[in-house]
Amino acid sequence: MPETSPSRRAVGLVDVPGEGHAHVYVNGEKLGRLYGAWMHLPRLPPGEVIVLVTLNSNTHGPLAVDGTLFAAITTLFR
Repeated sequence: MPETSPSRRAVGLVDVPGEGHAHVYVNGEKLGRLYGAWMHLPRLPPGEVIVLVTLNSNTHGPLAVDGTLFAAITTLFR
């Protein structure tokens, strides 16, 4: 993963190498932006739950190298 410095102040401004933030999705629904090492997830629905985290630039574009997105996905069972 790239070394990305999360900064709330830079969101929506010009893209700068090394700056950005994460977007967090649960079952395809965006929960919000992540600027630190953790995020509290609200009560999750029963059954299979898919959590996706993407790294994004200041302008919210996905970060990628050679077309490969920087993202993590996991499936939880509740």
